[in-house]
Amino acid sequence: MVAAAISASDDRYAAEKEASYKSLPTIAELRAPFDARLQQQEDVFSLSAYAQVLLATGDIDGAECHFKKAIDAGEDAGPEAEETLCLTLGWYAGLVEGRGKTGAAQAEALYRRALRLRPRDPLSMGNYAVFLHRIKRDAAAAEAAYRAAAEAFPDHASTLCRYGSFLKHVRRNTAGAQRAFEAAIAANPQHGESLGHLAVLLHGARGDFDAAERLYARAARCDPHNVNNLSNYGLFLAEARGDGARAEALYARATALDPGHANALYNYAADLEEARELYRRAVEAAPGDALALADYGRFLANVDREYDAAQRCMEVALESDPCCASALFNLGKLMMGQRAKRARARELFARCVEARPDHAGAHHCLARMLLEGAPAGGLVAMTARDLQKLKAHYEAALAADAANVELMREFATVLAYSGASR
Repeated sequence: MVAAAISASDDRYAAEKEASYKSLPTIAELRAPFDARLQQQEDVFSLSAYAQVLLATGDIDGAECHFKKAIDAGEDAGPEAEETLCLTLGWYAGLVEGRGKTGAAQAEALYRRALRLRPRDPLSMGNYAVFLHRIKRDAAAAEAAYRAAAEAFPDHASTLCRYGSFLKHVRRNTAGAQRAFEAAIAANPQHGESLGHLAVLLHGARGDFDAAERLYARAARCDPHNVNNLSNYGLFLAEARGDGARAEALYARATALDPGHANALYNYAADLEEARELYRRAVEAAPGDALALADYGRFLANVDREYDAAQRCMEVALESDPCCASALFNLGKLMMGQRAKRARARELFARCVEARPDHAGAHHCLARMLLEGAPAGGLVAMTARDLQKLKAHYEAALAADAANVELMREFATVLAYSGASR
C-alpha cells in the first residue's frame, strides 16, 4: 500500500511536470515583458532574469552584460535586494567559470562575494563546492565545502545529491555516496537526479538489480525530461535485463529530447560487442579488481548467458576479495538454480549478508531457499529455529528495501501461514 501510494504520487507529479513543459512560453514571449519593464526601471531582478532569457537564446555577450548590470543595481539597492543579488552572483559565476584560469579566478571571486553576502545560502554553498570539485579540482577544499553545506542544510536535496556524486566519483566512497543519495530522496522523494544517481550506484556498485530497476523507473516518472536518467535506464535494461526493445525506446526518447547529449548518444550507439570489449579491457587493466571482475561475470551471465565463464570470473573476484558482496551475491544467484550447487549458493548468500548486513537481495534469496526447503507439511511443519531464521531474513530485507511490494506480500504470507504465535 505504501509503495502503491508512492507510485501514484510519482505518476501525478510526472503528469503535472509534462503539462508544465507543454505550456512553456516561447523565447519571444519571455523577452517581451522584460523589454517593456527594463525601459522603465533597471532593477536587479529584471536585469538578472533578462540575462537568463538571453542565455537561453544563445546570446552569451548580452547575458554577461545584463548580469554585470544586475550586480551593480543590486549593490545600489541595499539589503532588500540581498537574496536576488546573491543568486545573480552565482549565476554569473556559472557562466564564466569554464573560461580557463581567468574565468575560474573570476568565478571564485563571485562565489566568495555571494558567501560574504549570505554565508549560509544553500545554493551558494552548494555551487561553490561544485566549483571547487569540478573546476579547481581541489578535492580537500571541495569535500569541506560539500560537508559544510550538507550539515547546514540536511534537507536540501540538490546539495546532498552533489555531495553524493563527489563521494562516489572522487573519494570512491560508495557507502557514503549511497547515504547522501538516500538522504536527498528522503528530503525530496521526487528529486529525479538523486533517484537516478542511486539507481546507477545500486546497479553498478551493489549489483542490486531489482532495487535499481525500481529507482530507474521512478526517476523516469518523476522527471520524464532528464536525458541522463533515461539513457542510464536504457543501458540498465540492455545490460542487466537483456531487454533491447525497451532500452532502444528509452534511448530514442533521450536523443529526441537532446540530440547532442553525449551520454545518450554513446549508450544508444554502443552495442553488446562494445560493452563486452569495455569489460574485457577493464579486467585486463586491473586483474585484481574484484568489483570489475564481478561486474564482468554478471554481464557474461545476464547478457551472454555464458554461465561457466561468468562463474570463473566471479570465483577469481572472490580470490582477490573474499568479501566482495557483488561477487558473492551474483555467484550465489548463478548457483541457486542448480540443485547440486544449492548448498554453495546458500553459503555465498550467508557470506554476502555477513559482509553487507543490509544486502536486501541476499536476505531475500536466503528466505526463498528456506521456503523452498520447507518440510512436506509446509510452514507450520517448519522447526521453530528455521522459522525464526526465515522471518529474520524477510525483516532484514524489508529494512533495507522498505518499498518492495513483492517482499511485503511474501512476508505477509509467511506470517499468515506459519502461525502468529510461533
